[in-house]
Amino acid sequence: MTASPPADSDGPAVRAWTGPWGMAVGAALFGLGGLVAGRLAGAAAVGWGGVLLAGGGIGAMVLLHGRRLRRVRRRAAARIDAARDDRDAAREALDTATDRIETLEEMRTAKSQFLEEISHAFRRLLTLTLGPIDTLLEGRHGALGDEVRTQLRLAERNGTRLLWLVNQLLDLAEL
Repeated sequence: MTASPPADSDGPAVRAWTGPWGMAVGAALFGLGGLVAGRLAGAAAVGWGGVLLAGGGIGAMVLLHGRRLRRVRRRAAARIDAARDDRDAAREALDTATDRIETLEEMRTAKSQFLEEISHAFRRLLTLTLGPIDTLLEGRHGALGDEVRTQLRLAERNGTRLLWLVNQLLDLAEL
């Protein structure tokens, strides 16, 4: 049982008539035509019979080769169309990725600006709060009790820590 040729092949009939074998078959047909014509019609008919038979063989080869060439062209056109579709899809993906990158860049810029602005606002308020606490601890407004001094030192320590954290946040926003 013989298997049928694959869908994308030209089949055994076409392949037999193309390439070097096609030329050999054409030459054999030419010779056979000459022999048959010479036996049937005599020496005068040898030339015409051979020419007709060879012409038929060559015509068959050209016909089959043209058929194969059309199939190859159709496959090439399909591959070109597929490549164009792939190229268009890649361009669309690139455009989408470019838009996404621009959006992310805008978001990053907005985040950095927000962090910088909020850090400056906190820093200003903390500096304005820590200034009077320092003044009170130095005793410029009179003597303070131990309880008040302890509470002011606690407020100063916590405010200084908070200011350090805000400065870290500001450094991060500048990066």
